[in-house]
Amino acid sequence: MTQSMELTERIDRIRDLTPLAAAEELALLPADDIQFILSRLPAEQALTIASHLSQVAAPDDAATRAVLSGVEETIGELMTPVTATLPSSYTVEEALTFMVKSADISEISYIFVTENDRLIGVVGMRDLILAKPSEALADIMVREPFAFQADTRIKNAVSEVLYRHYRMYPEVDDDLRVVGEVRGWKLYERIASEITGQAGAQYGVAKEEQINTPCWLPFVCATPGCR
Repeated sequence: MTQSMELTERIDRIRDLTPLAAAEELALLPADDIQFILSRLPAEQALTIASHLSQVAAPDDAATRAVLSGVEETIGELMTPVTATLPSSYTVEEALTFMVKSADISEISYIFVTENDRLIGVVGMRDLILAKPSEALADIMVREPFAFQADTRIKNAVSEVLYRHYRMYPEVDDDLRVVGEVRGWKLYERIASEITGQAGAQYGVAKEEQINTPCWLPFVCATPGCR
């Protein structure tokens, strides 16, 4: 059975699970598979499932737990070490060799291409596989890729993710040096939090009274004398 078929069957199964049960199953998968599955579900269901991911994340997965904790303010809070950065002079053959020797090849979605340590392009896996071994990364890369800076506000990052739908986003410093990356699915959780917060605000629900708030609490706190 191919990986694509396995993911298709998993998507069909997750459609029928409760949001929490679906999140528990997703938490066992690689990050790219999580985002792939969420992107194939109805938007409302995907957002609800994503909102539960922080509850079932591994205890040491600080980035996941931080997303819905309300303490993060910038995209740097969600940054993880970059998985693949190579010079533009590297050939496709050299890039494939690099990937084979990587500790966890499944975590690589894009190769960030640099020149003089500055980000100048990005190469997706499909383009890499279809290219000739002798071609340079500079010849097949997408130039001037979108990138976050570590001090980008979460609010602004959410808007970009809703518009772009990339699997992964590079983070750069003021000199365009790649300092890390952010998985798109991490921001799905934040999107869920933002949407429920906006919807709740229309009905007088405070930011603290969002996805994980017990259903009785807003009613109790809305009564006179509850403070």
